[in-house]
Amino acid sequence: MGSLINDDYPIQLSSAPIIDFSILLNQDSRIKSEVIKEIGKACQDFGFFNIINHGIGESLIEDVMDANSRFFDMPIEQKKELRSNDVYKPVRFETFIQDDKENGKLTREFLKLYAHPIGDWIGSWPGNPPDYSQVCGAIMESLSLSSTFWQNKIEQGMQMMGINCYESACLLNNIWTGIAPHTDHTIITLLVQSSPGLQVMNPSDGCWNAAPGPKGSLHVLVGDHLQVLSNGKYKSVIHRAVPGSEERRLSVASFHSFAMDEVVEPAMELVDREHPNYKGSSVRDYLNYLSSKESKPFLETLKIVS
Repeated sequence: MGSLINDDYPIQLSSAPIIDFSILLNQDSRIKSEVIKEIGKACQDFGFFNIINHGIGESLIEDVMDANSRFFDMPIEQKKELRSNDVYKPVRFETFIQDDKENGKLTREFLKLYAHPIGDWIGSWPGNPPDYSQVCGAIMESLSLSSTFWQNKIEQGMQMMGINCYESACLLNNIWTGIAPHTDHTIITLLVQSSPGLQVMNPSDGCWNAAPGPKGSLHVLVGDHLQVLSNGKYKSVIHRAVPGSEERRLSVASFHSFAMDEVVEPAMELVDREHPNYKGSSVRDYLNYLSSKESKPFLETLKIVS
């Protein structure tokens, strides 16, 4: 079994842009337009970029990490009260062990918090999520769609916080901490990590790239539903998590989608030859598929074969 920590550690994804969030608020349309083009190129070429100056202080991010670390420090007897394999449960703790073709078995602890509707769930979050509407709007503009194309849908939509805890680089019995390659079934995912460990696959050559960012930055990952909405122009980024050191690593992800039963399908402005490349689906459709334990990625089931 190969080690996740070796001399072949992936190169850094240095060509993925770092987007200054504050520029999206700039009244100069020319400056804003250039940033939107950068976002569009990043979504198309990598399915990934970083944002800085997003308005979340480093101290808040540190507090979020500390609060979650203290949660995972609790005895299993306390945490298991939240343990469930019900994918619909709004607050859920689980320990995962999964097979990975390259590295054998991977394990992690996971805490999920639903955030829909926002007013009902925000009290359960470990910290305030970022103001994602500006980022979402910029992505839509980069597709030459109105920036308000999905504003109401995303603001009233499905939101979930996912906190992963990777205890150390290696555990007993050759079980590594990490998560196998996957995509997120979201519009976008915003992620912050306590230390490097996120890797994304470069769609042009299939190579793994380390994806660090400036301290305090947020990672933005394109999800399956944005690939569907863009009719394949933007690609859902394949990513994984690997241990970077012997110390515990945390990641906090904010998953954003339309409402549970809102069907996402290709925007008509982006449909070629009057036919979409994907069937429509909802978050509930995805959760039903997830519950079925099918191994084929859900996105594959949505592709229309001509």
